[in-house]
Amino acid sequence: MHVLTSEFMEIEDDILEHIAEQGLGHIVALSRCPNCNYIAKSSEEETLLARVESPCPHCGITGHGAGIAPNNYLQVANWIGEYAASPNRRDHSSAVLLFCSFVEGMLETLKSDYLRSKSNTSIAKVNKRRDFKDIFGMTLKAALNDAPSKLKEFPIVWGELRDKRNRFLHGHSSYLIGAADARQAVSLAAEAVNVYRWLNNKHCLKD
Repeated sequence: MHVLTSEFMEIEDDILEHIAEQGLGHIVALSRCPNCNYIAKSSEEETLLARVESPCPHCGITGHGAGIAPNNYLQVANWIGEYAASPNRRDHSSAVLLFCSFVEGMLETLKSDYLRSKSNTSIAKVNKRRDFKDIFGMTLKAALNDAPSKLKEFPIVWGELRDKRNRFLHGHSSYLIGAADARQAVSLAAEAVNVYRWLNNKHCLKD
C-alpha cells in the first residue's frame, strides 16, 4: 500500500493512478467508539473498536461495535482521487472544490461534536455563521499548536487551496486551478483526516 506523506510532495503518476483505482478509503477509515467518541489512532485500535467484545482503548467500555464516522467520507475521498487522476482539466478543479468541501465538512462535524461534548443536551445543528474560532475559542492554526509537527502546517497549505477555490468561484480565470493543485488535494486528504482525528480526540471526547 502506498503511504501518503505529510510533506505535501507532488504525487507521482503511478501512485496517483493507484489511488484512483483503489480509492482513498484506507486513509479515512475512522473507527469511532459510540460511547465516548474516541477515534482509533492505529490499525490495532481499529481492530479493537470493530469487535463488540473488545474494550474501547479510551473509555474501556465493551459491547459496542464501532462504525465508520462520518460514513460518507470514504466515498467523497475516493472521488477526490478519481478527479485528480483524470486528464480533464475541469476534473482537476472538481478535485480541489470537493477537497475544500471535504475539509469544511470535517470542521462542521468537529464544531457539532465539541458542543455536544460540553453540553448535556443534544445539539442537532450548529449555526454555520459561528466559525471554528467562535466554537473552540481559537483559530484552527492555534488549535494545532501542540499537535505533532507534521500536522501544524496543514492550516497554511489548506488555506492556499481554499483561497484558490474561492477566487475561482468568484470569477477569476478558469485556469486558476490545475493538475498540480488536484494532486496536492489528494496528498492533503490524508493530513485532513489526521487533523480531524487529532482534534476530535483532544477536544470532542465525552466524559
